[in-house]
Amino acid sequence: MILVPYILVAAYGLRLALTSETYDRDPEGHTGDLLRASIAVLTTATALI
Repeated sequence: MILVPYILVAAYGLRLALTSETYDRDPEGHTGDLLRASIAVLTTATALI
């Protein structure tokens, strides 16, 4: 149960990376953030199971 906030934060980061909401000034960081958020979601989801 302690990992629930981590999955929520990772999912929010993934949502931001997928929708490109915060990349108006620095679009180059989009791919790296998308990769990191995807790994964070997968890692946290497997730790919850």
